[in-house]
Amino acid sequence: MPGRLMSNTSSYGQNTQNNANTVTATGGMAGPNSSELSSLISRIFSRGDANLPAADKQELVNALAARTSLSLEEASSTVDRRQARAVEAQQQYQQAKATDEQKAREVGDGAVRSISMTAIWSFVALILLIGLRVAGNISVNQRLVFALNTFYSKRGFTNVQSKQ
Repeated sequence: MPGRLMSNTSSYGQNTQNNANTVTATGGMAGPNSSELSSLISRIFSRGDANLPAADKQELVNALAARTSLSLEEASSTVDRRQARAVEAQQQYQQAKATDEQKAREVGDGAVRSISMTAIWSFVALILLIGLRVAGNISVNQRLVFALNTFYSKRGFTNVQSKQ
């Protein structure tokens, strides 16, 4: 088993090396139409639209068939598959974008709701504290007057009034 595994990996390595030598010998994507193909692909992707116009699609099919060993039908089906994937990816992107925007709105609405409730309850607490303070002052004044009246009445004074 290990010997067979080693022979498979070595043949894989030889195939990879042969493929690399072939690409290097033929120049890979380099060639007389390389800049034309690059400009075509750049023009197609610069629009940001996954739907290819018929002229661009045919030009891309012709360039793909000329640059590879594919027939025009195979190149056309390859371009169609890639275009279908691009359309699907664009739809998924739009759906994810809409979902994220909705989530962001919900989070924002929740934050606004929380902040407004905090403001309302802070205002209620402030009013209650002011009311308690006023009630405390009245209560303190009444207790002070009562204590002074008691204190002075024991000593013979009877004319103590509150300063309300």
